[in-house]
Amino acid sequence: MAALDISTEPTHTVRLSNLPPGTTPADVRYAIATHKYLAKIKTLYFEYTSGLRPLHLCRVTFYNVKDAAEFLIHANKMSYAGNVIGADFVKRPFIPNPARDKYLGHALGRLVLLYGYPQYIHEHQIRDYYRDYLLVDTNIPAVQPAPQGGQAFLSRRGAFILQFTTPSEARRFVRDVHMTGYSRDKESSGQDTDHTNEYCIRALLLN
Repeated sequence: MAALDISTEPTHTVRLSNLPPGTTPADVRYAIATHKYLAKIKTLYFEYTSGLRPLHLCRVTFYNVKDAAEFLIHANKMSYAGNVIGADFVKRPFIPNPARDKYLGHALGRLVLLYGYPQYIHEHQIRDYYRDYLLVDTNIPAVQPAPQGGQAFLSRRGAFILQFTTPSEARRFVRDVHMTGYSRDKESSGQDTDHTNEYCIRALLLN
């Protein structure tokens, strides 16, 4: 997805593209930018669709244009976790996204987008399934339906946003749950079963 604000001239902000799924702010700061640029970074901003699906893009804003220009050369075509990263100058440090602001708030890094469940699954069932993980209760519910694209940001069936107490607990959940299977037979029996109609569950960290 091409940015509409790509700049042909150096700016304070470099947009990284084709990041591996699950890339975190710490990954950008310590693995991609490394200690050479760590103290020069002002802000990081990960981009999402209006339905909160990660675009695997991150805008890295520096305190001055010279450092941004050096970082672009450093990061462009870098091989990281099996992906070749792209880097471009962009005009804006972030892209307005009402769904991101409404649903993610200030809990980024502690939120997980969980999807792949059948439409009949509700928030209270998800909370019960994952009661062994440290979910929080705040003004934003710990488990809530994920939005779908559109002006009204209606709830998307079978998808949820989970808020955890710490980023490490969110990462633990993703490691345990991502690409696991779910079937209605397993729910009713309480035992692992091998069914071809299993749903594939995905869990993505929201940064």
